[in-house]
Amino acid sequence: MSALYATVLTTFKEMGWLYRKVAEHSVIEADFEAHHTKIPLHVQVFGETHIITVVSNSTLQVPPTHRLPVCELLMRTNKDLNLGNFELEWDSGQVMFRVTNVFPPNRHDSRIIASLVHSAVAEMDRLTPFLGEIIRTPKGELLLVKVADLIRLCFCGREQAFPMSARYTLQQHPAFSEPLSKEDLYTLVARGSLARGEMCIDEATGFTHTVGELVSGMRPPSASSGQARITRPAYREISPDSEIPEEIEAEEEDEIEEELAEEEAEEKDNNRNYSPSGEVILHHAHPSWLGYTKALILCLLLAIAGALLLVIQLEYAIIALLCASSTLIAVGIARYSHDYIVTRERVELIWGLIGRSSKEARICDIRSIDVYESGLKGLLGLGTIDFSTAANAGIEVQFKDMRRAHEVKDLVRKLQRGIDPTDD
Repeated sequence: MSALYATVLTTFKEMGWLYRKVAEHSVIEADFEAHHTKIPLHVQVFGETHIITVVSNSTLQVPPTHRLPVCELLMRTNKDLNLGNFELEWDSGQVMFRVTNVFPPNRHDSRIIASLVHSAVAEMDRLTPFLGEIIRTPKGELLLVKVADLIRLCFCGREQAFPMSARYTLQQHPAFSEPLSKEDLYTLVARGSLARGEMCIDEATGFTHTVGELVSGMRPPSASSGQARITRPAYREISPDSEIPEEIEAEEEDEIEEELAEEEAEEKDNNRNYSPSGEVILHHAHPSWLGYTKALILCLLLAIAGALLLVIQLEYAIIALLCASSTLIAVGIARYSHDYIVTRERVELIWGLIGRSSKEARICDIRSIDVYESGLKGLLGLGTIDFSTAANAGIEVQFKDMRRAHEVKDLVRKLQRGIDPTDD
């Protein structure tokens, strides 16, 4: 499980949204009750690239005969969107809203994830009534549908074309069978008792309208208009299907923590260096620059001489500076051609530029470890480590002029006692 996927699960849990995991994929599914309709939604995570995609689906299927005007509706709507876009699956007639975000590594903000979900739900809910208007239009009347006008009514509002005394009857609505006025419709929509996508018939003209089209641009009714005849509790725009049981929530928390711990362990293993034999390198170093004191002093003197000769003889100054540069390069080559390596199995010295030679001693065979820090080098924190084995009376492997020599000695002693130094 990626860290981004774990953050998505945590976000849904904190928001109280019920979700379903898709097996073997970093995908979760959820259903939201929005203002007009129920909206299925899924979130897909691409952990390696730190990308999250939120897709909300319409519950309305577009028939083949109505797909061209629906495509026009979606394209005109996409033109005014700053975040995400509507899509139409042509073969199945499925309308989707897709929004994607790329997160910086290790900076997964749960607020952004929640905002993406809200945007996907809100945009699909906003489009649903007008998508339904096109789908409900008879095939023979599609040529009369002006999508541009529909969008203008959808998002820009319209003036009231009929007086407030006009009466409207909702089509096949179980709760409101009697005629209603525009004020009644507006009050019911404002209280969440009626969806804007509901269809109603104007008794005066016989035309069919959506409730949202009729109440668009209206102001709240005055106190003299009276209260709505039907009182219902306020509608929750986004809410989970049901509460998440505490047992499931606790199990998911434990699962997320275990998967995050496994992921951290894998990242640590991936960040480690390995020797050519496949062993984990616990310590890798080169001789210190300060171990080449004489050569560095010579380089400094040549550089000073070159700077002084600049005002006397340019040719001699160039020669002195070239010698200083050559000396510095030679010191760098000598330093980087020596490698001091400590693994769980052995200590190894590798040297050479073109042909690489090596000497090693197994950790279990090391008899003594001697550290020498003396003189100016000791004052500068440099030391030499001698590793001796039982098979040889002399020095088997020597790490010369290295920093933190005593720390390397302690590391080898821990390995001899069977202590894993990576646990510290």
